[in-house]
Amino acid sequence: AKNVVRWLLDSGMKIEAHLDRQYSGDHGELVFGKFLVADEFSGMRIPKRSRTIGKLINIQVLDKQELRRSIVDLFSKNWVKIDEDTAERVLKSALSRTKPDPRRKSKRIGCVANGTKIVAAAILLPKRGGAVKALLSTVTEDAKTIKLMIEEICLMICHWGSRKIYFLHPLLDGAVVDALKESQFQMEDFLKAPYRPGEDVGIFSRFC
Repeated sequence: AKNVVRWLLDSGMKIEAHLDRQYSGDHGELVFGKFLVADEFSGMRIPKRSRTIGKLINIQVLDKQELRRSIVDLFSKNWVKIDEDTAERVLKSALSRTKPDPRRKSKRIGCVANGTKIVAAAILLPKRGGAVKALLSTVTEDAKTIKLMIEEICLMICHWGSRKIYFLHPLLDGAVVDALKESQFQMEDFLKAPYRPGEDVGIFSRFC
């Protein structure tokens, strides 16, 4: 491991983050990064959000084509751009009723809706060792709705027998960052512009 770290540092990589007990109760993770082109802050693009109230909904009851379009639209406008093919692959895995298997790169989705209109969603990616990575996107800034979604996701993930959940989220998105902190998530570190130029992302984690 020391030789690998030395090689990465010699190649120009820098240690961006250390994640506690990421793969087991005894092993953390170092995250290395390196810019291939210069990164410049261009201002975060958060569309105007509503104050819509929502509640958790079972995605099995939703129209699958509408669900796919909603996921593409929600994430592409508010977080990180995904296309129809990517959304289709995520949904194919997420609609399974079995416990997710990280060896198969299983994915799950949690959704909050007002009626049948999705106002917030999280893509969940179980990892080896018991951690679950989460990406959340929302068109509502209603604090209770966002916090409800976070708490319900945590309950679901802990029910799987997972040890840890960590959200990657833009640091300047105050509505979601505040909700994560109110739900007892701690910011372990941050990554410099991993998804969009000039947009740093915090790593917020909580143990089951």
